[in-house]
Amino acid sequence: MGQPQSRSAKHGRQSEVVPGLVFGAHIFNLNQAKLAEFEDERVPTLMKIGLSYKAAAKVLLVVEAEKELEFPAAVKGGIEYRVVPALGLRTGFHSGTRSGTAGVDVVFKQFQVAYALGAQNNLGVSNYLSVSYSWEDKP
Repeated sequence: MGQPQSRSAKHGRQSEVVPGLVFGAHIFNLNQAKLAEFEDERVPTLMKIGLSYKAAAKVLLVVEAEKELEFPAAVKGGIEYRVVPALGLRTGFHSGTRSGTAGVDVVFKQFQVAYALGAQNNLGVSNYLSVSYSWEDKP
C-alpha cells in the first residue's frame, strides 16, 4: 500500500507600490493536483492577496484576503509594534476561523524566534513557535 503523491505548482509576486506600502499575491496548486481517484480527492487550491503598510517607524499594519476553492473567503489582519529593533509585539485575527493571536518575536543577528498564543472557538488555545535564519546580515 503506497502513500498518495502529487505535484503542485504555485506562483507569487510582491511589489512596493509606494514607499511603505507593499502589495502581494500568491496562488498555491495552480494545476489542482489530484491526491486520489476516490471521490476525486485533490490538494486544496489557495489564492491570497495582501497589503502591508509601514504606518510609522515602529508600526506595521497587514491585511490579507484568502480564498480556498471549496470554502468561503476569509480576511486576516494584524499589527506589529517594534519596541526596539530586536523585540516586536504582534496581534492578529482570522475571520474564517474566528480566531485571534498575540505574540512576541526576538531578533538576534541573523536569527529570529517568534512565539504566539492563539485562541479559536473550536480548538481552544494553541501555541505557535517559529525559528528562522536569514542568509543576509541585518543591520
